[in-house]
Amino acid sequence: MPAHHFQNRSTRDAVLLEVGTNAEGVDGAEYPDIDLRHRPEGYVHRDGTPYPVPR
Repeated sequence: MPAHHFQNRSTRDAVLLEVGTNAEGVDGAEYPDIDLRHRPEGYVHRDGTPYPVPR
């Protein structure tokens, strides 16, 4: 799966603000528009069904 990246195509400086947490036990990401959640144990659908592991 490709990584996210940011491109500033303007001639001006850009500022990127990343919001997150370093709280113990909180790790993951949500992509509701494509029914994808990332958890430490892997990728799952919103209902918790795991995505197949790529071979």
